Amino acid sequence: MRTNPWAAQARRWLQVDSLAPDRRLFLALALIAVALATPARAHEIGTTQVHALFRKDHTFAIDVFTAPQALLNKIEAQKHLPRSSKLSPVQLQQRLQSLAPQLAGAASIRFGGETAVPSVEVQQIVAPADPRQASYVVVRFRGDIPPRASDFTWQYALTYAAYALTLQNEGHGAPSHQWLEGDQRSAPFPLARDILPPTRFEVMKQYLKLGFTHIVPHGLDHILFVLGIFLLTTRIRAILTQVTVATPPLPIRLCSRTMAHAIACCRPATRRSERSSTRNLTVNPIPLLPAMTPPAFRTTKMA
Repeated sequence: MRTNPWAAQARRWLQVDSLAPDRRLFLALALIAVALATPARAHEIGTTQVHALFRKDHTFAIDVFTAPQALLNKIEAQKHLPRSSKLSPVQLQQRLQSLAPQLAGAASIRFGGETAVPSVEVQQIVAPADPRQASYVVVRFRGDIPPRASDFTWQYALTYAAYALTLQNEGHGAPSHQWLEGDQRSAPFPLARDILPPTRFEVMKQYLKLGFTHIVPHGLDHILFVLGIFLLTTRIRAILTQVTVATPPLPIRLCSRTMAHAIACCRPATRRSERSSTRNLTVNPIPLLPAMTPPAFRTTKMA
């Protein structure tokens, strides 16, 4: 019977003992590469997203978008609590709000070397109209930025997959993004200068500058008043009397203007504005951060 030359060549290649040294080395390297590449798998992106906004009033607001049922089950597993299931959206929200201390403990919020203790608010659970998208909840962390803070870092212990972290200084352009894996700590994010609380020296400097500019160049009436007193008399007692009499009207006028402004701001809204506010609340039940939209959840592995 006539043999196939290609089959004979293949049998010779498969016989390791008959391989040349260079071919043996090539085959060994190929087997090692296959063995190392076998356990490597792509990381799945979870359903968690985090948006951090640092405001000019020296406060921060961090919104965590995540699946409510998975979040509740993770906390229950960590605290060895009975597993909850088949809860309504309202019951889920109430249950998560009752676990606010555990949520606060799972988030590590650091400004430089100082750890901030935030307040936690669980927003209303949102169920998208598209059945292919899962419902989500917004867990909001609020707090004050500590004085002398330089940068910000974030770490979250209630997610196991990769997630996106968005960081933004209010009024300072587009936000920056970081990808974190599980409970990985983020890279330091520099805070803008006007975001940080002023020091005592900066406050004193600011008020001294305001006091000076209130007289020069904006206080021409004060300067004319003092010059008029000296032109009328040079006696110290008469000057002190006139200055004392003229001083009380100024704080009275400032207080009256402040009270009028406060009363105007606190007036009850008209029925039309109340209906408009109610309509807006119905359309947007969850107040999200500025320029931030809810995440489009994927039907992948839960974070």
